[in-house]
Amino acid sequence: MRWSRLSWNKPVATWNLWIDGCGGFQVISSSSLFARIGRPLAGSSGETAVPRIEVLADLPEVAGELSFGDAGYQWRPEESPRHSELISLPPANTGGWSGRLEIGSVRLEICVPSSASRTGRMTVATPHRFADHVDAVILMDRAISIGPTAQHPIRHPGIHDWYVLHPPTHATDDPQAEKPDSWRLRRPADGTSVQLVPGRRAVVEELSLMIEPCRRAPHFQNHRV
Repeated sequence: MRWSRLSWNKPVATWNLWIDGCGGFQVISSSSLFARIGRPLAGSSGETAVPRIEVLADLPEVAGELSFGDAGYQWRPEESPRHSELISLPPANTGGWSGRLEIGSVRLEICVPSSASRTGRMTVATPHRFADHVDAVILMDRAISIGPTAQHPIRHPGIHDWYVLHPPTHATDDPQAEKPDSWRLRRPADGTSVQLVPGRRAVVEELSLMIEPCRRAPHFQNHRV
């Protein structure tokens, strides 16, 4: 079994996605799907190259690392990295995967709703919550589907059609190519495709959304919930 992990010299973008009538999502854009989990870093601000999932809870700044492989998600606690935990369950009715990760008093639910994509959705049980006022974390493989049913990583009950959000393209010398930081929203029903400018709201038919780089607000004390 081969587990993928980020190269330290390869920058990874972490984004915040805001969808009207649906909620806010942290998007970790990486084909290797690796992230650290912990409480917000004390005094941190600005963008970070290392993906972080921050929970407002009584956790260490780095509680451990989460990576993704063919069999599911693998959790490596910081205090004992050799004792890793594989989160792998039989396929759900939708053909995807789901599992639970408990870190102290924090309970995280991970769901890959469709076998057609490795993109997953992570939620946290109350009374805890994610930093930056996001409702869930999207661990993106190649793209993110948004639709009205539970088979989509982002379920929007207020829309009737479904859409696919594609991440930025790699840098290129082609003057006709999109900018490296541009996202694209596509509606498979008719092939409609719209380029999203980070930080600007876009409206595509019934869907209104904005995506922007994740910039952490400073935190100067531990969060205990």
